[in-house]
Amino acid sequence: MLRSTQVSIPTLVRVKDGALDRVGIYLHRNGCRNVAVVVSKGLQSPLPDRARRSLQDQAVNPIAWIEVLDNDLESAARLFSELPKNVTAIVGIGGGIRRVNPCVLEPPRF
Repeated sequence: MLRSTQVSIPTLVRVKDGALDRVGIYLHRNGCRNVAVVVSKGLQSPLPDRARRSLQDQAVNPIAWIEVLDNDLESAARLFSELPKNVTAIVGIGGGIRRVNPCVLEPPRF
């Protein structure tokens, strides 16, 4: 099995008030129309709802919406390898008990 040795740095990271409500705008500006959203398991409403609404308002299609518990490398590699091929960005929402940091990555290509 071939393994990719390439590491992609997030091309868009927003950590500020209101970023969650603007994630759709950020993606739309960058030409990302089909995205996978990875959300920390147990993230409470209204946070996921706000992200979903922001995507919808900008015609960004969340073609995969995945709750994750583990953040180890093996779980991430498995998740990324199972994403639909037409995903143009991966949006990660979560990051701790008191903060929500939207982060956008280009999907890895295996």
